[in-house]
Amino acid sequence: MKTAFASYVKSATHAPSALKNIGVSKDTRAPKSALQNVLQSTLQKAFATLLALLFCANLAHALESKKILDTLKKQNYDAKIISTQDSGIKGLSIAIIEQDKYWIPFLVNEGGDVLIGLTPDTIIADNAAFQANLAAAISKVQDYNKQQLDEKVIEIFKQNAKIVLEIAGKNSQKTTYIVLDTNCPYCKQEVDKIDEYLKEANLKVLIVGALSQDSVQKAATFAAHLGEAKTNEQKIAYLKKAFEKTYKSDNGVNIQKTMEISAALGGAGIRGVPYIIKR
Repeated sequence: MKTAFASYVKSATHAPSALKNIGVSKDTRAPKSALQNVLQSTLQKAFATLLALLFCANLAHALESKKILDTLKKQNYDAKIISTQDSGIKGLSIAIIEQDKYWIPFLVNEGGDVLIGLTPDTIIADNAAFQANLAAAISKVQDYNKQQLDEKVIEIFKQNAKIVLEIAGKNSQKTTYIVLDTNCPYCKQEVDKIDEYLKEANLKVLIVGALSQDSVQKAATFAAHLGEAKTNEQKIAYLKKAFEKTYKSDNGVNIQKTMEISAALGGAGIRGVPYIIKR
């Protein structure tokens, strides 16, 4: 902590020349004035008070965290506290709890025995401080959870590399991962922007059956013929063809692998398509 201190005043007097002759150094510092002593004493007291406040704040935070953990344990939740902060509303704080590697924001009362899960779309408040604190906490949680989910999804891409469509982009240092369903209109919009994606990065596409049985069969058919597309142009054309209304699935196509991938993505936390990761 940076603290401003009064500088010493240079002495206006000069040491006798005799002192120089016997090698004694001059003391050019003036004695402390009464005002300097008061300032130093005040600063010391202020610093001590600040340390005491920090200690009390840390102690209060530790006690609050312990109460929250006790409440969670009583309800058989295996979780840990990432952070707690003031909510902007008297008697309530915002706590971020981690469970199964994901973060969840809660409103917590002073006693730490009531935790209310925060869903921003259901909260209406005319309190600027609360809105700002809530927005900051939820943004922090969403960013962390997205990162965790992205890692799981990329691992699924790696595990199923043989049925991932890979198209080389102009910037080989970056990669965009996209999960698509051939019956999803929003996914079709992403396919229409494929040239824009390829200007920025390599592209890896995983077609899944998320919306219907027809989606599952089309995804399995897409995977079965993926090896026929060799060049970038062929791969792009093949991807666009899969999103045409005339695209049909093969009769009797094996859907087991497609079902397993869809289940793995759902288990990882994907709740909709298109799902896009930029690395």
